[in-house]
Amino acid sequence: MKTRVVARVMAVLAFVPVGPAYSGSPATVSWDRDVAPALGSVICMVRYEHKGKVGFTPTLEGCEAPAGLSPAMGAVREVFAGKVQIIVRLRSTERATEGVFRDVPEGTPDRNGVLLARYRHDLLASPRFQQLVMPGVHRALAEVGLACADCPGPRTQPPVRPVAVAALVPYAVAFYWPDGIRPDGGVSLHICVGNNGLGRMPEVDLEMADAAVAGMFANMPAVMAATRPVLVEAVKAPAYAAATDAAAKLEYLRSTLAARLPATPAFVAALAAGAAKALPAIGMTCTDCASFHVAPASGPPVTS
Repeated sequence: MKTRVVARVMAVLAFVPVGPAYSGSPATVSWDRDVAPALGSVICMVRYEHKGKVGFTPTLEGCEAPAGLSPAMGAVREVFAGKVQIIVRLRSTERATEGVFRDVPEGTPDRNGVLLARYRHDLLASPRFQQLVMPGVHRALAEVGLACADCPGPRTQPPVRPVAVAALVPYAVAFYWPDGIRPDGGVSLHICVGNNGLGRMPEVDLEMADAAVAGMFANMPAVMAATRPVLVEAVKAPAYAAATDAAAKLEYLRSTLAARLPATPAFVAALAAGAAKALPAIGMTCTDCASFHVAPASGPPVTS
């Protein structure tokens, strides 16, 4: 089923008009006609089933460039494709697209296409996306003698923001969120930009939240490996066993991770390695990541 859905999306994309610039003005391209479709084609939508419910979710897999894409628009597409793994996971872009799946009930004609169009529109309209992608788009266009007068967002790169590892750690811990106790006694824990502990922080800097998410996803195997011993020890603790229900057990785990992960050298080092790799793609730089002397991050490649 998933293969058929993706194939249908690809068929739709093949007819998106993202060809050459207007014939009347060869040095100009349009946001709606050229640039936005090229950027949006980086993301597709696939069907999934979870606990008996069927839905659709954005995916980066199998999203090949539309047929007939011009070399110039191909270069524009690559500006986003090079950092898409980071951008779609940011807290700020997640908030911009969180309403996509509302009010599109089962049975809606071409529901997959409707959801895909809404997701692309909301993502490309978000200020954070435009801040991170559009300066690169304008550079790519200028390199081939083109310009986009109606493209939104900044045309030049904003100043790079310096960030220290110590400032990232509280945000990273807030995103590491135990959210369920399985029937076999196991714990469901994941890095989530929707369900997390940010609401418990007195003040939230969304750019710092973005940086923490980017750093963790860029070095996920090492982050998970550093967290596992802390979680295992917490589950074996008498206080965990004494918790009377699942809610109390989860609260104990959350408070334990919040207290112990910042003092766990392997966790902080893994975050530092991921941040050193990922932050340039989101307009930031880590001022002291190199001082942690860790192996290079092993997550997906990103470009600045």
